[in-house]
Amino acid sequence: MSKPISEKELKNELSINNWTEITKEKLLKFIELMPKLDKDVQLSVLNQIPDLANISREAITGIIEVAKLKKDITKSTLSNLENIASYLGSFSKNENLTLDERKYVIDKLMEVAIITKVIFEKDHDFWVLVIKYLGALAGFVLIMITYALVGGGKSKE
Repeated sequence: MSKPISEKELKNELSINNWTEITKEKLLKFIELMPKLDKDVQLSVLNQIPDLANISREAITGIIEVAKLKKDITKSTLSNLENIASYLGSFSKNENLTLDERKYVIDKLMEVAIITKVIFEKDHDFWVLVIKYLGALAGFVLIMITYALVGGGKSKE
């Protein structure tokens, strides 16, 4: 098994200096590289994304809009997503979140990650629609969260 790549190596592979430089093309390359990252690197990247609460709220709003197009999404699922978006909206005015607030935002995103993973398992086109709707940065955040928190990644153990 190959050694997990570092955050610096990941940035070099993507030809970026920081995480706000993600484009749709680089997002696809990033997704390709995700299995080579360990969870610490994944979470480190999440913690570096500026305006995490606002971008996350935008991502969830996009998920809600795409989910409304799907006939097999329950009202309960939509309600859960809307509630999370509302919670995150309360943080979106504050660009400098405290550590506890960032943890809360990531916890809420964990809930979204679980919901979206279930949706994706039923409908593989879901992510394509979400990325088209959201754009690269919000799509990047959402996929990163889903993968880092519930999807995989190499453990250091």
